[in-house]
Amino acid sequence: MVFLTRALHGGGAERALQSVAGALNSQLFDVHIVPLFNSAISPEFGHATVAPSFEAVWFERTKTEVVQQQVPLPQTPPTAETMAAPRPRFPAWVTFIASKLTSAQKQRIRASIAFKIARLGWRAFKAARRELTADAPPPCVDVALPPPSEELSPAAARPGIKATALTPYDNMADYIAQILAGLGHSAIVISLMEEATIVAWLASLRTPMRYLAWLHTVESLYLDQIFPAPAQRAKFDILLHAAVARSERCVFPSRGCCDDLTELYELPPDHFQCIYNPIDLATVRRLSELPFERPLAPHPNVPILVSLGRLSPEKDHAHLLKALSLLRQRGRDFLCLIIGDGDHVGEITRLIEHHALADQVRLLGAVQNPFPYLAAADALILTSKFESFALVLVEAMALEAVPVAVDCPTGPREVLDCGQAGVLVPPGDERALADAIEHIVWSEADHSALLATMADRLKSFDIATVALQWERLVGKVHAKATLTDEACPDSTRPNFESAADVQDSARYSAGLHR
Repeated sequence: MVFLTRALHGGGAERALQSVAGALNSQLFDVHIVPLFNSAISPEFGHATVAPSFEAVWFERTKTEVVQQQVPLPQTPPTAETMAAPRPRFPAWVTFIASKLTSAQKQRIRASIAFKIARLGWRAFKAARRELTADAPPPCVDVALPPPSEELSPAAARPGIKATALTPYDNMADYIAQILAGLGHSAIVISLMEEATIVAWLASLRTPMRYLAWLHTVESLYLDQIFPAPAQRAKFDILLHAAVARSERCVFPSRGCCDDLTELYELPPDHFQCIYNPIDLATVRRLSELPFERPLAPHPNVPILVSLGRLSPEKDHAHLLKALSLLRQRGRDFLCLIIGDGDHVGEITRLIEHHALADQVRLLGAVQNPFPYLAAADALILTSKFESFALVLVEAMALEAVPVAVDCPTGPREVLDCGQAGVLVPPGDERALADAIEHIVWSEADHSALLATMADRLKSFDIATVALQWERLVGKVHAKATLTDEACPDSTRPNFESAADVQDSARYSAGLHR
């Protein structure tokens, strides 16, 4: 079993990967982790424990070894001449349809149209009339496929042959395909997050392999944020749509995320499966007993609040700080620890000063072991605009820090069992958030029933339970692969190494599920 991931360390998705990889039955599975980018290994760190039962294969090192044996596919960056070349015009019916569609309707059919156009050897454009202005020329999706007669064979089969990479991931997929080919046809790949899933799909066009996509976000909201330019979003949609459709199954940590992508890409609901992100209770509790990585200044007899996550716009720390400002105005004294780093740190620092919260809020930055801080907290505050799961809510429950979360799409409601195992507050209502924190921290109400419900809810996320679900899913894929190999030998199996068969690969995969 091969876990293909962008990086070994990161947020909740990477913590979940490490937990699952370390808990799988080593007598049944030979587990490997292949990060696409180098990352330092720490024997034990706050977010998880690196289990000795799996092997980390570093992409950069493997790439270097491969380059010594053969010439890699060269990149061909765009030039002024190629960018200025005449662009093919759309047939009138494409322009007409695109101009009459709503944004949601365009989103659902964009990938299908782009694939049809690309198969004709054209470049795919988003042809909405309202976007074709003098200041904004037609955005190129830039997924032009070579003519159907030109093969996309792996570099191993055609060393030194010049070919233009279709995507930034194309050459990477060549190297990954060679790694996977060395592990044999029985290897099952689990691709973590979007980039790794696209690489897995491209690798599957080069070598016989089966993969499961393991995604961790509300894609309809996340993609809009990371790709504000319509052309970039359209390009990534095409790649991700094909990669998800070609996978044996797409796994999300919440049912809401499954429903979201089912609607976004119009794929059959049974192509998706919900498996919760796990928690290793023994490890989390043991790590919580270690000293603070960064000692806190003395703050005697005040409640401690913790916010844990990336410092990025979707985490909406501005909403948190507005609620904390209301608490300060009510005369409440507290210490709020904001743990994490990101590009938004400057804006958050400015907001802390704006709300006069310098004495109540501490920016700790990224820490390897956040669990001692969670164990010391009275409450964990989550103000995200969207969350696929929010593993930190589970970690807070394990350490009896009551989770107070904005009821955003889609994870918090599901993790907290509709508010039975924590507190949910309406999005955008800082007064309701301040009231909820005040009730949990300063009221004299007995919270023993809530703590008991939290402890019971944790059973759904236990690592042993989740690992068994993964073992069963991989077992089903392997069994189906065995039956497919017997029914469709290599001589009759469709060949997806041709550019013209890119779309057919997704159709073939969908046919297997039917």
